Amino acid sequence: LLNTQPKESFFRLIIWMPKDEAATPEAARAKLRGYIELAYQKALPNHQVVLVKDVAKNRGKRSQWYIKITGKNCIPECGVYGGVLNHETPELDKAPEFLKGYDAWTWKFYRFSTTRGQCCGGYPITEGKLSLEEKLLFLQKISSYLPNWMYYYTPPHKYLAGLPMVFNSGRQMLFIQPKKQN
Repeated sequence: LLNTQPKESFFRLIIWMPKDEAATPEAARAKLRGYIELAYQKALPNHQVVLVKDVAKNRGKRSQWYIKITGKNCIPECGVYGGVLNHETPELDKAPEFLKGYDAWTWKFYRFSTTRGQCCGGYPITEGKLSLEEKLLFLQKISSYLPNWMYYYTPPHKYLAGLPMVFNSGRQMLFIQPKKQN
């Protein structure tokens, strides 16, 4: 996962949910929604964070689940959307060897976005008053509340950093290219 630099330009959750966590793809998706909602609730304790189903009213779009965030700097609300919350159906596969190759429900590289087409994986990253360090610390914090089989990928972005990163279990990991030994 960390030895090559992906060409990806979207924020993604990379997921290998152990198969024994859910019996069906629908159950896996519901459980994943709960994990993401809980992580945001813990990471934003001074905000109201709730998973809601948005009924598509005159938007020409289908209804979808999203994380609704209300509180300081989120008036009337902010939100986090993502294919993993909605129409992306997980498939059974094997987790990679660094995770011991167990049977897993996978959502590989599915997009995670925000309200109004903003960047950076959701509030508070889109909050203009946060420093680069504060934004990276939030991503590190949110990852600390997600299961260890869930990875948060951030692409090079002008609002974050000029290099891709992966956050997992509260750790910030950079992509490396090992030097060839002669």
